[in-house]
Amino acid sequence: MYLALVALPLWILFGNLLVLLSVIGFRHLRTLSNWVIASLAFTDFLLALTVVPFGIYQLVRRFGATLSASQQRDRATLSLIHRVNWRHRIYCHNTFAIS
Repeated sequence: MYLALVALPLWILFGNLLVLLSVIGFRHLRTLSNWVIASLAFTDFLLALTVVPFGIYQLVRRFGATLSASQQRDRATLSLIHRVNWRHRIYCHNTFAIS
């Protein structure tokens, strides 16, 4: 389980680095829409460097010592689903009017 938690930020970093290097390295990929995608990849890259390790630390600290491996995985998955659902509700269903 801990190997998967270590591999997750590395996988995120690797994938976003490939997107950034592709847009920067190939001239025909330097379009406006690809720059938007590159900026999102850069933001995700920074999140993988800063936020994801702390989230993994909290999951291991909260669920690591007292539960079996399957219980840890189930609780960590439910916690992650809850956080994603909560963020989706905040970002997609806010009622603020833009004027």
